Amino acid sequence: MATRQQTNGTISEPLQTEPKRKARSEQIRDLAKPKAAKSPRTTSSKAKPLPHSAAVEALCEFLDIIAQLRNPDGGCPWDLEQTHDSLKPYVIEEAYEVVDAINHKPATLSDELGDLLLQVALHAQIASEAGTFDMQSIARGISAKMIRRHPHVFGETVAKDSRQVLENWETIKQRELVGEASILDGIPLSMPALLKAQRIGDKVSRVGFDWVDRHGVLNKVREELAEFTTACAHGEPSAIEDEFGDVLFTLAQLARSMKLNSEDLLNRANTKFTRRFKALEKRAAGSLRSLSPERREQLWEQVKSEEPAGSPLPKYGIDFEFHAPHAQSVVLVGDFNSWSHSETKLDRDDNGVWRKRLDLVAGRYEYRYLVDGSWQNDQRPVECVANSAGSWNCVVRVGV
Repeated sequence: MATRQQTNGTISEPLQTEPKRKARSEQIRDLAKPKAAKSPRTTSSKAKPLPHSAAVEALCEFLDIIAQLRNPDGGCPWDLEQTHDSLKPYVIEEAYEVVDAINHKPATLSDELGDLLLQVALHAQIASEAGTFDMQSIARGISAKMIRRHPHVFGETVAKDSRQVLENWETIKQRELVGEASILDGIPLSMPALLKAQRIGDKVSRVGFDWVDRHGVLNKVREELAEFTTACAHGEPSAIEDEFGDVLFTLAQLARSMKLNSEDLLNRANTKFTRRFKALEKRAAGSLRSLSPERREQLWEQVKSEEPAGSPLPKYGIDFEFHAPHAQSVVLVGDFNSWSHSETKLDRDDNGVWRKRLDLVAGRYEYRYLVDGSWQNDQRPVECVANSAGSWNCVVRVGV
């Protein structure tokens, strides 16, 4: 076994003997247990803790391998050359490969997550050698953050839905900010622009800076398009650039309001266009440039028409349940193309609960309810999600 290397006051250990590895496993397992954290109020039989021993043992072995790769005595020359800065492109590449696996190759997801974990371990080892931080401090830090940001699990706070969880998260995060720090400071500068636009909207909406409903966003899109058209008419390049950027930013907010991922949708559109253009090239049987515009358009329409129609979105039996005992009527309002109904009234039971089961595409719907002859909360969004039994439901408690 290679000798231990002392570096800047910290010790980097290469591959260890089995007894030492087991001892280290026990130590890390103890460290993984939060010391000051409050236990959850309840424990679901379906939410059992992960078995620590096997996972910690495997992680210890993995960290030993990384330490050996970075050991000047018999380590890997390439790994020894790496720095935090030199590894930046690999972190981005591995993260994208994880996303690709999720989208297109789920059987490779475990391998891709391992490659991403490798990047984390390399950064931890480099930092450990420099005496700045290590894998223990990384794990401790994120554990403390999860406990701190989930008081509805580890404390006495109550969060009735995911929206309230996100609002609580931002409130806690704001309390943790130092000085003049902004809630937007945590968004990476190098994040892809379209994804960043949507993330900015996510962040500010959690502190109430958002449109009342989707119609407000649609009106803003129309307004920005009109301003872009005016800028184009005036021919001022800087104004055209600014207004076009505003259009893109607002479209990202429209996607966010519809629970869509604008980055994914643009990638999907890129893939669709690429597929169609390659088919067009094959049909042209030569240079596309030599074809007349009319012939190119004709071939393009042929390619589009011969593609299989998109699969219809699956529909589920969704149970809508509104707790509004004092309402005289509750009406569901259709949401864009995801619901064929324009309006549907719910039925009131003897306990003042309004119910209706409908076959719908899972997503966001809107409701309004009548109190003393006046419609309340007109077109507020409601999200339908799968419950623990695997069926879909939507439960709303209205304080009237």
